Amino acid sequence: MKLELKDDLNTRMLIVDDNQSIHDDFKKTLVSSVDTKNLDVKDLENLLFEEEDKEIRANHLDLSSLRYDIEDAYQGEEAIEMVQSHESEASPYALIFMDVRMPPGMNGIKAISKIWEINPHIEIVICSAYSDYSWDEIVRKLGNTDRLLFLKKPFTPVEVKQMVYSLIIKWNLNHQNRHLIENLEHEVKARTRQLEDLYIELEVANRVLEEKNRILEEVAQRDGLTGLFNHVALNERLRSTISEASRYHFPLSVVMVDIDYFKQFNDYYGHQLGDEIIKKVAALLQINLRQYDIKLRCTETRRQNAESGEEPSEASNDAESEAVEHQIDESGVAGRYGGDEFILILPYCGYSETETILHRLQDNIRAIRIEGYPDLKVTASLGAGVLNTPANCKNCDDIIKLADEALYNVKNSGRDQLCILEFGDECAQSR
Repeated sequence: MKLELKDDLNTRMLIVDDNQSIHDDFKKTLVSSVDTKNLDVKDLENLLFEEEDKEIRANHLDLSSLRYDIEDAYQGEEAIEMVQSHESEASPYALIFMDVRMPPGMNGIKAISKIWEINPHIEIVICSAYSDYSWDEIVRKLGNTDRLLFLKKPFTPVEVKQMVYSLIIKWNLNHQNRHLIENLEHEVKARTRQLEDLYIELEVANRVLEEKNRILEEVAQRDGLTGLFNHVALNERLRSTISEASRYHFPLSVVMVDIDYFKQFNDYYGHQLGDEIIKKVAALLQINLRQYDIKLRCTETRRQNAESGEEPSEASNDAESEAVEHQIDESGVAGRYGGDEFILILPYCGYSETETILHRLQDNIRAIRIEGYPDLKVTASLGAGVLNTPANCKNCDDIIKLADEALYNVKNSGRDQLCILEFGDECAQSR
């Protein structure tokens, strides 16, 4: 990015010397620089701008157009106070000519050090007729910097004019550059804050979208009337459960629940009552899907005991008995298979656990009451397929077919009963 000098250049400078004649010499030389007929000035311009490149010339001001704002200080302490005062007024010096010897006050080297503590960007020229300090000594005291030049007394007008012009231009270019960098930093920070805000908004929007997608996915898996898993979701859950059972060697059972004579409820009482019955049964199934943590721990304990050859402890037997009372694992799944048919997927449930669960479910369904219909009785036929060795079942349709066969046996036997078939059985074992 190209820097171009502005018209309102800062030409403020400070002459620091205890000799009034030095102040007068500086002012005479610099004030005369505005005379466009001065040959020294024209020579200086030719020296500075030998290039004929018009673009470069256009980026520099005519030396004769500059008007220097010159102020005076006669001691180092006074110069420091003036620098501090102009800093507080936001009108800094661009250039200071500093004498070295200014008795009885501090010397110029110390004054420069104090001034740079106030404003490290001021261009400074050391003016002295003596070699009080070597270059190495000055560097040790002030540091190696491009903001420090030397002017040997007595000086010539051309030296001063060239030095003042160059250093004023240098200070203004550096000031513009610092201002540009500060603006860029502010802009970068502002853009960064905008990006951070956008990132936060995007994160919030993504979380909202994820939640909506989760809800949509959940809705897509649920039956609209009951809130239970639908047919498609049930098949997916059953496949994954069979896969887990095969991997970790635990039994599972699939239970089909069919409301007895449901069509007659619809025909006699109307579909609204039929929907109410379906929702009552669905709610009952959800309530009965209780925590099964104790049973899972018992199952794991039995497996570990079997592997180690240890006899089960009394505590583990008590825990197993308590687990049976909890009925169904919370990882079990209840769903509406279609119409008035429901399915339960019960991990870790063999024949005896399934039998206990079905008796309890049957009793709970018989206890259903519909407000306004005190004489209405609800019963259900329950058919279960038990998979003791999941590795032998390659297709989830096979275990569903087995549960459906058990349900068919119940319906042929008069309904309001239960039947349990174990996978691989040639005949039904009903209760």
